[in-house]
Amino acid sequence: MVRQKNQCAHCGYQFIPRVLFPKKCGKCQKPWPLGQPISDPQPTEEVTTMPGGITLIENGTVTSPQGFVAGATFAGLKTYAEDKLDLAILYSRGPTTAAGVFTKNKLKSPSVILTEERVVNGMAHAVVVNSGIANACVGEPGYGDAQRMTAKTAEHLGINPQDVLICSTGVVGVELPMSLIESGIDRIQLANDGGNRMARAILTTDPGPKEIG
Repeated sequence: MVRQKNQCAHCGYQFIPRVLFPKKCGKCQKPWPLGQPISDPQPTEEVTTMPGGITLIENGTVTSPQGFVAGATFAGLKTYAEDKLDLAILYSRGPTTAAGVFTKNKLKSPSVILTEERVVNGMAHAVVVNSGIANACVGEPGYGDAQRMTAKTAEHLGINPQDVLICSTGVVGVELPMSLIESGIDRIQLANDGGNRMARAILTTDPGPKEIG
């Protein structure tokens, strides 16, 4: 797909807009108007290097890095809608370096506690994520459910349960419906382009998927 570069009318910064009507320049932060489009007969590069050495991949997702695949399904943790997803897996074809930043709140979800314990090893192979129910404020059973969820994911992928991390988001004070989750995990099919489905599966009150590559 051939796209045209544009130029900021204030500072002359040349760029390829990521949205149809950007509100301000990414360099000088002043509001548009834009300058005239700059003719560019060549297809634009998918990868753009930004200031500070950050590389952005247009339409990138969590599966943009080589070796990562993802998949998602509707397991029934949320109220049903045709396009809803609420359970997802991100999988690395090989063990990968893992790190995490965790809440300092004394009241942690068992899902957070289990992931915090496992990420200390600095390695992980997969992450299983659910939305709709946070697995928080449910007492000791929540830790067992988090273990079951990662064990089922490991079985589905053929890997060690200790290499599976877990994230849960949603309503507090409700136990995870493990029968729905375990049957849902069996239905998840991983794909190279599954990143967007995963982004949709972690939505709670967000107006839309949040993802970047």
